[in-house]
Amino acid sequence: MRQFWKGPLLLLLSLPLLGCSFAYDQGVRLEAEERWEEASISYREAVVANPDNSIYHEALQRVNRQAAQENLQRYREHLAAGEGVKAFARLQAVRQQDPDLAEVAEEEKLWSHVLLSGRVRFEFEQLQTNVRLADEMQLQIRFNTPAGKTISAPISSESGIFFVEDLTYRQNPQIFAQYSVQSIGLQLVRSEPSGLSRREYQKFIDFREIQPLRVQGQLDFPTTMVPSRYLISDRSRVLLRQQNPQEWSPPRLVQYELLLQGDRIAVRSTDQRREFAADILYWNLEDQRALLDFGVYDLRFQKENRNWTIRRQDYQEPTDDYLLELAHNLALSSYFFHSGIAYPFVAQP
Repeated sequence: MRQFWKGPLLLLLSLPLLGCSFAYDQGVRLEAEERWEEASISYREAVVANPDNSIYHEALQRVNRQAAQENLQRYREHLAAGEGVKAFARLQAVRQQDPDLAEVAEEEKLWSHVLLSGRVRFEFEQLQTNVRLADEMQLQIRFNTPAGKTISAPISSESGIFFVEDLTYRQNPQIFAQYSVQSIGLQLVRSEPSGLSRREYQKFIDFREIQPLRVQGQLDFPTTMVPSRYLISDRSRVLLRQQNPQEWSPPRLVQYELLLQGDRIAVRSTDQRREFAADILYWNLEDQRALLDFGVYDLRFQKENRNWTIRRQDYQEPTDDYLLELAHNLALSSYFFHSGIAYPFVAQP
């Protein structure tokens, strides 16, 4: 009886080792073919299954260094092509594969992150009345970036909150003042009789692809490290700000200038309005991160003119501040610290 169980028992005990050996052997083959990323995956599987095997660890480190060089080259290519998101993803891969590579640490210092966020309040009865139903509908806000591109953020149908991240490379943080709202609307997907789907973007507010005609002055950003402060604890000042209470139907052409005035950003524009611009800029020197707060927008449909109007709302109570809710999103927590100065946008006659 003992002899009967001996063979199957040895087989069961050897299965994990066979798995390790297979992953390692596959890594050896892929490494010989200079398929560094794939070899790294195989060697990592072998290390996870047998963490005490020094040969497996050495093999993983060896191909990771090669994969890091390959990703570094791809990083440079994406950077040259203006593909910032892809480039930064490659840089992060290099950081994981070869943490001691000096060039990575230097390059990371040249990148800044920005979060654009706010809230849009609709009268949903008006929205449903004036939009033809579709198979899929998503409220959306689109932004103009300083680089001349468009980025989009979904607007939550429950809370009205929106947010989207962007990256900049080798830019002075003053560049963040140049982000602007391009449009607010509804992304629709409708099924055609042919079986294909047709996408349509119905704009309620359209500022178009605008850029400042001129940017003058400087903002007083800290040049030395200061202790970061939790942004939410400083938000009480927001309650004191008075926004323009009048509803506004933007003209077909909005033109504006930015005047950077130390601790504030003055906006000189058509109709002396600034709803297309952010409301407050926060900057964290330590983490190279910015938060662009666009405030709370109120959109209404005017039956007599058959158009939508926009205005930025005042905060009447602390609970009106959407950032209190957004701060619960742990994935965005790094954006809720700043270097002690909030830069408000103000209308300039």
